[in-house]
Amino acid sequence: MTMQKELFFPFPKILRQLKLIIIICFGLVTSCSVTKESASRDTNIDEEPKILFLKYVIKKDANDKIATIQKKVVIRNGYLKPPSPSFQETKPGNLICKQISGKNIELYEVSIGDPLTKDVEYLNEVNTFEKKRIYLDSANVFIRMPLDPKTQYIRLYRLNDSNSMTLLTDSEL
Repeated sequence: MTMQKELFFPFPKILRQLKLIIIICFGLVTSCSVTKESASRDTNIDEEPKILFLKYVIKKDANDKIATIQKKVVIRNGYLKPPSPSFQETKPGNLICKQISGKNIELYEVSIGDPLTKDVEYLNEVNTFEKKRIYLDSANVFIRMPLDPKTQYIRLYRLNDSNSMTLLTDSEL
């Protein structure tokens, strides 16, 4: 009689195994599926942050006019640390580098101290520290900043005595 029961009623055992297989398959399918967020992030590769490296040579001519030569522009993938919250003083001679969009909107700005003046501290004959300001005729300027994807132009300005700015270079990216 027990033999007959197993022959006629094998379904409960098969149903349990079938349920188990369905649950495992469903778990695998849902865990391996692509969500909208990861799909949109992977499809647009251009949104990876980039860093803009600029090298300029700044020279003073005989009439004390400033000439700027853009030597190198390099764009690399990567992140920059956010700038420190320290206050950047705006003094005459400082440089300001701006990223400009095609619609002439300022996207990002970096301020750099005057590269043609250097302050040096040294020990004098009495063994006390003295400061001396050295004025240079030329200097290399290296600028590193995050690149905004909408940037089309890079403009380099120099602050004047009246806090107005003089455009040194305007280059297309």
